[in-house]
Amino acid sequence: MTNKIAFGFITYGTSVNFLERLKILSSLKVDIYLFDNTPSKFETRVFCQEIVNVKYLTAGKNLGLGFGLSAICAQAFYEGNDALLFFDQDTIFSVETIKFVEDFYLKNITSFEYYSVITFNSPKKSTVTTNEKFSKVLLTLNSGSLFLLKNLAAIGWHNENYFVDGVDYEFCLNSYINGFNVGLYIDTPGFDHVTEQDDKPYKLFGRRYLWRAYPKFRLIDTIHSSVKLIYKSLLFGQFVFAKKFTNFLFYYVVIQVAVRIFNPVDE
Repeated sequence: MTNKIAFGFITYGTSVNFLERLKILSSLKVDIYLFDNTPSKFETRVFCQEIVNVKYLTAGKNLGLGFGLSAICAQAFYEGNDALLFFDQDTIFSVETIKFVEDFYLKNITSFEYYSVITFNSPKKSTVTTNEKFSKVLLTLNSGSLFLLKNLAAIGWHNENYFVDGVDYEFCLNSYINGFNVGLYIDTPGFDHVTEQDDKPYKLFGRRYLWRAYPKFRLIDTIHSSVKLIYKSLLFGQFVFAKKFTNFLFYYVVIQVAVRIFNPVDE
């Protein structure tokens, strides 16, 4: 493994599955940066103290994703890493996933000079054909993202004013405003961002969807973040982004109404 790629996580609580994945990753002797938003739940903190290659960071309270991502990416950069591969704590990955991302990055590193992030995932459905597994996109999610740290430093890292929702979308918008691209690679081996999610199956008009009912504070956070994203897009003349964020907000509200009206279906 190269020492140019670090690995990052932001935790809220913990799980046995996550700690097992962290143990496997630590055995590869790579730099791991972990920001703990719930240090009072001691399992993650104590576990990290027993692993020499984990850099444990916390602010003693929950400061959200924007602050946490900015902290681990900046810390990795100033300690000599070129990139940081970030996973949500409920994203499943394997050694094969890590090696695939590393190989792809190193083989194409000269092509990524003007990219801020390359996101790796493996969705069950995608509009990208198998002949176009890598493409430039407008928006990606955080989990599975390989952040190119020199370019993050140039754009000012992640926006810590976004608590949970909108952190990834604001980062993508800010990347384009600052002249950087966002990339997406699908069909990544060993990547699974579905199994450990809390989504439940719903059926509407004969089609099956995986949705969840978010609590009130998440509803407020998403709506507030979306309005800020729309405003910023219009302010910088990014009208395509403004349209996407408006559509996202509309469908988000519709879905949150639907999950409160309909019951999930039995598998």
